[in-house]
Amino acid sequence: MSKKAYVLVVGIIGLLSIPSCKDLEAEVPSYLSIPSITVEVTDVDQGTNSSSFSDAFVYVNDKLIGIYNLPADIPILQEGQVKVTIGGGVKQNGVYESRLEYPFYSQFDTVINLIKGKTVEINPVLNYLSNVNFDTFFENFETGINFIKGITSDTNFVRTNEPDEFFEGFSGKLILEDGKDAFEVHTPDITDVPRFNTSPVYMELDFKGNIFVNVGSYFNNKNSNQIYVVLPPKETWTKVYINLTELLATNGSASNFNFFFAFNKAVTKFQGTAEFYVDNVKIVTF
Repeated sequence: MSKKAYVLVVGIIGLLSIPSCKDLEAEVPSYLSIPSITVEVTDVDQGTNSSSFSDAFVYVNDKLIGIYNLPADIPILQEGQVKVTIGGGVKQNGVYESRLEYPFYSQFDTVINLIKGKTVEINPVLNYLSNVNFDTFFENFETGINFIKGITSDTNFVRTNEPDEFFEGFSGKLILEDGKDAFEVHTPDITDVPRFNTSPVYMELDFKGNIFVNVGSYFNNKNSNQIYVVLPPKETWTKVYINLTELLATNGSASNFNFFFAFNKAVTKFQGTAEFYVDNVKIVTF
């Protein structure tokens, strides 16, 4: 084959390998918009509708297509009627890097018609699963106070419905003015709770305040203790989901537990009036 003929053959092969303009056209997606996810309680024993979702776990036709920060606008390379399932993602222990689909909430199911280039908006509403147990500990400060003042604490929870202090109905507040240095309040003895990673256990609560507050547990009639999570200062009411499962796994042989909130001015070098407000404290299990 002559050099001229060789170049011609190569040129023809090269032209055949170039994709057409049609092949290069990007596929136009359909879009799903999720501004937010909320919770609706179905029984008074479940407490409040309070929730805080950072992410949406999105399934299309029962296949997980991704985890998206809320609010989310999600491109989907499908069209026509599809089944969409949404799970609520939370920041475990308030830490953004530790996110999960909260195990105690249902998923939201719907069928939508996807059209290329068009957006369908949904606002998922989740419920607690029917087998969730709220009996371990529940405190909403509406009729009294179930927390117990520690023997070295300078104050106890006080019920409040004052403007700028309460979350809903009544809330609990802990105030340390000048001359008062520390607080520690804990739950009554808790014995009937899953341990050794047999089932997830979470503490839910809404809080705000101007101090760092330790959350932990006493074990074996308060003979030992462990600080598990530190709640940071928050100017506005904040929902947090604290995963107690590992704490209960590593101390599973304990005869009982007393979960506590604690703060000490001397340890934190805090000056001024320390304020901590809390509401809707519930330990949820299966």
